Amino acid sequence: MKISRFLFSFLAFAAISTANAASPKENYFTKKGFAWGLALSSSIDMTASGMSSIDIDGYFGYKNSFFQAIGVGASINMALNNSSRSYPIYAIIRTSFSNKPQLLFFEMRGGVSLNDLYSYTKQTGLYLHPAVGIRLASGKSWSSHFTLGYKFISRKDFSYDEGIFHCSDLSMGVVGIGISF
Repeated sequence: MKISRFLFSFLAFAAISTANAASPKENYFTKKGFAWGLALSSSIDMTASGMSSIDIDGYFGYKNSFFQAIGVGASINMALNNSSRSYPIYAIIRTSFSNKPQLLFFEMRGGVSLNDLYSYTKQTGLYLHPAVGIRLASGKSWSSHFTLGYKFISRKDFSYDEGIFHCSDLSMGVVGIGISF
Protein backbone atom coordinates (compact mmCIF):
# COMPACT_ATOMS: atom_id res chain seq x y z
CA MET A 1 0.00 0.00 0.00
CA LYS A 2 2.83 2.41 0.86
CA ILE A 3 4.55 1.60 -2.42
CA SER A 4 1.44 2.39 -4.46
CA ARG A 5 1.00 5.71 -2.61
CA PHE A 6 4.64 6.55 -3.25
CA LEU A 7 4.37 5.60 -6.93
CA PHE A 8 1.18 7.66 -7.37
CA SER A 9 2.77 10.66 -5.62
CA PHE A 10 5.92 10.33 -7.73
CA LEU A 11 3.97 10.19 -11.01
CA ALA A 12 1.75 13.12 -10.00
CA PHE A 13 4.82 15.20 -9.06
CA ALA A 14 6.51 14.30 -12.36
CA ALA A 15 3.43 15.30 -14.36
CA ILE A 16 3.04 18.63 -12.54
CA SER A 17 6.77 19.40 -12.79
CA THR A 18 6.75 18.63 -16.49
CA ALA A 19 3.72 20.79 -17.13
CA ASN A 20 5.27 23.77 -15.34
CA ALA A 21 8.92 23.35 -16.35
CA ALA A 22 8.90 24.53 -19.97
CA SER A 23 7.16 27.26 -21.91
CA PRO A 24 4.72 25.98 -24.53
CA LYS A 25 6.43 27.85 -27.42
CA GLU A 26 10.03 26.70 -27.21
CA ASN A 27 11.33 23.85 -25.12
CA TYR A 28 13.62 20.85 -25.26
CA PHE A 29 11.11 18.86 -27.35
CA THR A 30 10.58 21.46 -30.09
CA LYS A 31 14.30 21.95 -30.79
CA LYS A 32 16.04 19.91 -33.50
CA GLY A 33 19.70 19.19 -33.87
CA PHE A 34 22.63 17.96 -31.81
CA ALA A 35 21.76 16.07 -28.61
CA TRP A 36 23.81 14.60 -25.82
CA GLY A 37 23.10 13.13 -22.42
CA LEU A 38 24.38 11.45 -19.29
CA ALA A 39 22.86 8.81 -17.03
CA LEU A 40 23.64 7.07 -13.77
CA SER A 41 22.07 3.68 -13.13
CA SER A 42 22.20 0.56 -11.03
CA SER A 43 21.97 -2.91 -12.55
CA ILE A 44 20.79 -5.87 -10.49
CA ASP A 45 22.13 -9.23 -11.68
CA MET A 46 19.23 -11.66 -12.16
CA THR A 47 21.50 -14.61 -13.06
CA ALA A 48 23.13 -14.95 -9.61
CA SER A 49 26.58 -14.39 -11.12
CA GLY A 50 27.55 -11.68 -8.63
CA MET A 51 27.69 -9.01 -11.33
CA SER A 52 25.34 -6.31 -10.00
CA SER A 53 26.83 -2.99 -11.02
CA ILE A 54 26.84 0.79 -10.99
CA ASP A 55 26.73 2.19 -14.52
CA ILE A 56 27.72 5.55 -16.00
CA ASP A 57 26.44 6.27 -19.53
CA GLY A 58 27.00 9.01 -22.07
CA TYR A 59 25.70 9.47 -25.60
CA PHE A 60 25.55 12.01 -28.41
CA GLY A 61 23.54 12.21 -31.60
CA TYR A 62 20.52 13.93 -33.12
CA LYS A 63 17.07 14.89 -31.81
CA ASN A 64 13.86 16.15 -33.36
CA SER A 65 10.20 16.19 -32.35
CA PHE A 66 9.81 12.40 -32.85
CA PHE A 67 13.19 11.17 -31.58
CA GLN A 68 14.47 12.54 -28.28
CA ALA A 69 17.76 10.82 -29.14
CA ILE A 70 19.16 8.85 -32.02
CA GLY A 71 22.91 8.37 -31.89
CA VAL A 72 25.81 6.48 -30.35
CA GLY A 73 27.02 6.11 -26.79
CA ALA A 74 29.30 4.34 -24.37
CA SER A 75 29.03 3.12 -20.81
CA ILE A 76 31.15 2.00 -17.89
CA ASN A 77 29.60 -0.86 -15.88
CA MET A 78 31.48 -1.49 -12.64
CA ALA A 79 30.64 -4.69 -10.75
CA LEU A 80 30.07 -4.08 -7.05
CA ASN A 81 31.50 -7.25 -5.51
CA ASN A 82 34.39 -8.16 -7.82
CA SER A 83 36.89 -6.56 -10.18
CA SER A 84 34.89 -7.12 -13.40
CA ARG A 85 34.12 -4.24 -15.72
CA SER A 86 32.12 -3.97 -18.94
CA TYR A 87 32.41 -1.17 -21.45
CA PRO A 88 29.40 -1.21 -23.80
CA ILE A 89 29.54 0.77 -27.05
CA TYR A 90 26.07 1.12 -28.53
CA ALA A 91 23.58 2.80 -30.82
CA ILE A 92 20.69 4.48 -28.98
CA ILE A 93 17.13 5.35 -30.02
CA ARG A 94 14.78 7.15 -27.61
CA THR A 95 11.24 8.02 -28.68
CA SER A 96 7.72 8.48 -27.33
CA PHE A 97 6.26 7.51 -30.75
CA SER A 98 4.67 10.96 -30.98
CA ASN A 99 5.62 14.38 -32.33
CA LYS A 100 4.25 16.00 -29.15
CA PRO A 101 5.91 15.84 -25.72
CA GLN A 102 4.80 12.77 -23.77
CA LEU A 103 5.35 11.69 -20.18
CA LEU A 104 6.48 8.14 -21.14
CA PHE A 105 9.08 7.08 -23.69
CA PHE A 106 10.84 3.96 -25.00
CA GLU A 107 14.60 3.61 -25.27
CA MET A 108 16.64 0.93 -27.01
CA ARG A 109 20.41 0.50 -26.88
CA GLY A 110 22.21 -2.16 -28.85
CA GLY A 111 25.83 -2.85 -29.63
CA VAL A 112 28.90 -4.60 -28.32
CA SER A 113 30.26 -4.91 -24.79
CA LEU A 114 34.00 -5.05 -24.09
CA ASN A 115 34.20 -7.23 -20.98
CA ASP A 116 37.08 -7.37 -18.50
CA LEU A 117 36.18 -10.42 -16.40
CA TYR A 118 37.60 -10.93 -12.93
CA SER A 119 41.00 -9.54 -14.02
CA TYR A 120 41.64 -12.81 -15.89
CA THR A 121 40.47 -12.21 -19.44
CA LYS A 122 39.06 -9.70 -21.87
CA GLN A 123 36.31 -10.56 -24.35
CA THR A 124 33.55 -8.99 -26.40
CA GLY A 125 29.87 -9.81 -26.41
CA LEU A 126 26.44 -8.67 -27.54
CA TYR A 127 24.88 -5.77 -25.58
CA LEU A 128 21.12 -5.07 -25.55
CA HIS A 129 19.30 -2.64 -23.26
CA PRO A 130 15.60 -1.88 -23.82
CA ALA A 131 13.97 0.46 -21.29
CA VAL A 132 10.87 2.51 -20.61
CA GLY A 133 11.21 5.95 -19.12
CA ILE A 134 9.31 8.74 -17.43
CA ARG A 135 10.17 12.33 -18.20
CA LEU A 136 10.65 14.15 -14.88
CA ALA A 137 11.17 17.80 -15.79
CA SER A 138 12.40 19.84 -18.72
CA GLY A 139 13.51 23.33 -19.65
CA LYS A 140 14.43 25.15 -22.84
CA SER A 141 17.58 23.13 -23.41
CA TRP A 142 17.39 20.09 -21.10
CA SER A 143 15.18 17.22 -19.98
CA SER A 144 15.57 14.83 -17.03
CA HIS A 145 14.22 11.31 -16.91
CA PHE A 146 13.88 8.10 -14.90
CA THR A 147 14.26 4.72 -16.65
CA LEU A 148 13.42 1.12 -15.83
CA GLY A 149 14.84 -1.51 -18.13
CA TYR A 150 16.53 -4.81 -18.88
CA LYS A 151 20.16 -5.34 -19.86
CA PHE A 152 21.67 -8.35 -21.62
CA ILE A 153 25.43 -8.88 -21.94
CA SER A 154 26.75 -12.07 -23.56
CA ARG A 155 29.84 -13.70 -22.09
CA LYS A 156 31.91 -16.77 -22.93
CA ASP A 157 33.67 -19.40 -20.82
CA PHE A 158 37.41 -18.85 -20.41
CA SER A 159 40.41 -20.72 -19.08
CA TYR A 160 42.83 -19.47 -16.45
CA ASP A 161 45.57 -20.93 -14.21
CA GLU A 162 43.24 -23.12 -12.17
CA GLY A 163 41.03 -24.43 -14.98
CA ILE A 164 38.00 -23.30 -16.95
CA PHE A 165 35.67 -20.62 -15.62
CA HIS A 166 32.08 -21.08 -16.81
CA CYS A 167 30.45 -17.70 -17.53
CA SER A 168 26.75 -17.41 -18.13
CA ASP A 169 25.26 -14.54 -20.10
CA LEU A 170 24.14 -11.65 -17.89
CA SER A 171 20.51 -10.61 -17.53
CA MET A 172 20.02 -7.52 -15.40
CA GLY A 173 17.23 -5.31 -14.20
CA VAL A 174 18.24 -1.65 -14.51
CA VAL A 175 17.02 1.50 -12.75
CA GLY A 176 18.48 4.83 -13.79
CA ILE A 177 18.19 8.59 -13.81
CA GLY A 178 19.54 10.83 -16.53
CA ILE A 179 19.61 14.21 -18.18
CA SER A 180 19.61 15.11 -21.87
CA PHE A 181 20.65 18.32 -23.58
